Amino acid sequence: MEDYEIIDLFFARRETAIQETENAGYELAIEELSECIPAAPSVEQKILGQELNEIIHTFLSGLPTEKRKLFLRRYWLLSPVKEIAREMHLSGKAVSMRLKRIREELAAYLEKEGYSEIGGV
Repeated sequence: MEDYEIIDLFFARRETAIQETENAGYELAIEELSECIPAAPSVEQKILGQELNEIIHTFLSGLPTEKRKLFLRRYWLLSPVKEIAREMHLSGKAVSMRLKRIREELAAYLEKEGYSEIGGV
């Protein structure tokens, strides 16, 4: 699967997950990610959605493989932090900290690219 296909699937899954807020695991993952990517409820934000998709694709393509996989596991596959930690032989705190740093990098990248419709990290 190509990176751009993964990113497209990420956004499709993100929208589905937003609609499935009954599941606490999905809700928490979406809440974490919403710190740097808005839910896009307004028309203006929907129009900017394609641009945002391209910016995030570029960001993820530039990440080292391990960071990209970690980001996609959490925010595309919506894997629980404990599961990721177990499989990566890390503590939950280490995984959470790495994810926080990636979100901070993403927020800085989005700001650099002129995408200012984001929340605080």
